[in-house]
Order: sequence, then structure tokens, then C-alpha cells
Amino acid sequence: MIASLAFVLALPFIKDSPAASPSAPPACRADTLSVRTEAGDGEFNGMSHGGTRLIVRNTGRAPCLLPGLPTVVFLDAKGAEQPTLRQAPPGMHPGPIVLPVRLAPGTEAMTILRWVSGEVYDRSRCFTAARVRIRFGASNPIEGPMQAHVCAQGDAPAKVEQPPMTSRT
Repeated sequence: MIASLAFVLALPFIKDSPAASPSAPPACRADTLSVRTEAGDGEFNGMSHGGTRLIVRNTGRAPCLLPGLPTVVFLDAKGAEQPTLRQAPPGMHPGPIVLPVRLAPGTEAMTILRWVSGEVYDRSRCFTAARVRIRFGASNPIEGPMQAHVCAQGDAPAKVEQPPMTSRT
């Protein structure tokens, strides 16, 4: 009885989700997206932490679906990928179920990235990110400028908090 009640309660959610709709738009293509970051006048910085808003815009002429949790990679000034590890959002264990974000032409989706920016570890390893690369499954990646000082412990990848993308209003 409880299992069938859970199914009935989930039906409206499934029916209204963009992925379940028969008229859902196609996946966004890299050539119809742009990316930028906003430091927010330092609103994400403090106590050895840094952060930025990551904003993806649909520059195409048609709506598309953007994966809610893309792969984000930091690049140094030479374009080399820096080792990072996405931390799962709190409360989403063993892993998040994230729906795609529907982007109409000219609209944006965003997430806030946060990381350790101070040399707080016994063996700190830091790098300066000059660009950010975003991968959406098999699609070609997109890149944009970014300024960030990121630190990790020893040889471990830098941990980056990255909640799912949401529509930006």
C-alpha cells in the first residue's frame, strides 16, 4: 500500500518534468550556449573560501534542455585542466537525481561554485584558474573566463561545491 501511494504521489512530478514530456525540447548544443562567471562583488569569499556564479545562456533560436549537473573543470592560464572533485550537495546521498533545466532562447541557468581559496592545509597545493570548461554529456564542452585561486590538500583534487543548475530569473 505504501509503495503504491508513493507512486501515485510521484505521478504529477513525473508528468510535469521536462524529461517526461513528449514535447520536450532537444538537449542543448554547445554551439548554442555561452558561459560566464560572476564573482558577485566578493559575496562568496571569506574565511579561506572563494566562489562564483556560473551562468549558462541559450544563445540559440529554440528552447533546449540543459543537464542539471554538468561537469565543471578549471583551467590554468596555459589551458591545462586542474584536478577538481565535485562535492555532492548536502542531503543528496547516495547521489542526486537532477532534472534538466529548460532554457528558452535568451534565458540563463546558473549554479554557485564554492572552493577553498586559502592555504589552510598542512601540505597546501594551490592554482589560479583562468578559465572554466563545462561538459554536458557527449556534447562538445563550452568555455568561459574565470578568475579563482583554488587550494587543495597535497596531491588530492580540489573539492568544489556545485549544486544543480537552476533557471535564472
